[in-house]
Amino acid sequence: TQREFAAVSKLLTPLPGRDSILRCKPQNDMYFVGTFGMYATALAQSDMGSQSIGGSEGVVRRAVEYFQPKAVFSIGVAFGANPGKQKYGDVLVCEKLALYDAQRVQNSTVPGQTMSIPREEIVSSSYELSSLFRSGNIQDWQHADAS
Repeated sequence: TQREFAAVSKLLTPLPGRDSILRCKPQNDMYFVGTFGMYATALAQSDMGSQSIGGSEGVVRRAVEYFQPKAVFSIGVAFGANPGKQKYGDVLVCEKLALYDAQRVQNSTVPGQTMSIPREEIVSSSYELSSLFRSGNIQDWQHADAS
């Protein structure tokens, strides 16, 4: 959403030797290129959902093809998060990911209830990325105010 994009883009600084954030538009997706912490970063905003032409799946696929990054992070809404345990702005790291709108809803065997059936394979994060987050001291990470 615009709120998450604004929070992250405030932390993007120009690449070394540049006066401003670079903007590029390969394949009709707008990217803002700069430095996030100590890493060169390309930031993009997708449409809601994953399956439309401007949805997250297409935007991420095209970004990976163009920039060939070492890692990809998705900033946004965490459906299924527990409001009793997490608050807005918390960093949630998943080990498995399923596309939100790549599922079907069908009636359950319990009258009046439905169940969601994933249509796509659930993808696991890489061991290296999971290990990085498990072992990192994230208490020391600096972050933007999410409000």
